[in-house]
Amino acid sequence: MKARSVGNLAFALALAAATPALARDAEAEAAAMKVLDAFMVAFNAGDAAAFETVLHFPHYRIASGKVSALQDPSRLPALFERFVAAIPSFAP
Repeated sequence: MKARSVGNLAFALALAAATPALARDAEAEAAAMKVLDAFMVAFNAGDAAAFETVLHFPHYRIASGKVSALQDPSRLPALFERFVAAIPSFAP
């Protein structure tokens, strides 16, 4: 009986400890979705300046089996143009 009480207490403590973590996960997910939404709005508008605001620098990109690093936003317009050019049906 005593072991069961200890087990129940341990479960309750673990559940209580996990609840704030779940809340943080929800907050982190909401923040990530906000950035993703801003990214999609900027991309769909063809707005390189807005696109720049949602990237962190240095920005690492993995594409075609290669990793490239964009150290600062100065090369972003050319990157954005190449990115858009790779999608034949894109028309902002």
